[in-house]
Amino acid sequence: MPLKNLEKKIQALELFDIEKETLSIIRENSDTILSLIRGQMGSKGVRGDSKFIQAKYGNAYQDITVFNKENKGVGLGKKTDFVTMFMSGDFYASLQLEITGTVFKVTSNVPYFSEINDQWNDGQLTKLDKINLKYFRDTYIIPELKRRFKRLSNGV
Repeated sequence: MPLKNLEKKIQALELFDIEKETLSIIRENSDTILSLIRGQMGSKGVRGDSKFIQAKYGNAYQDITVFNKENKGVGLGKKTDFVTMFMSGDFYASLQLEITGTVFKVTSNVPYFSEINDQWNDGQLTKLDKINLKYFRDTYIIPELKRRFKRLSNGV
């Protein structure tokens, strides 16, 4: 590599704010993150630490809940072989990504959110599990960081 190119790369590295760019990528792909969270809850019944989602009485529905889900549940709300936290879809629809400083988290404005997330699921309900976190990193963050750095280094 000619020294001129090396000098350009060094200048680009000095200008490149990886933290800012990463948060920007996360913000731009918030719908994907929310979709991954919904998918891990609805298709696997797992939370961020890869443990099964807990309902009030454990990781299986009580008989009355099974009855209600089978009779009143909508779509995924009828699923009863593991806890999905889905009945009508209100909770899933309410999920939103919040970014504060360098921290992002998925929250909800449904009145029962703290109960299902904090009390029963140790704050892990709306976190990405390792599989989805790796997928998001490898599919969105790393390729986009490379693209942005390349664009910057070509412009220096």
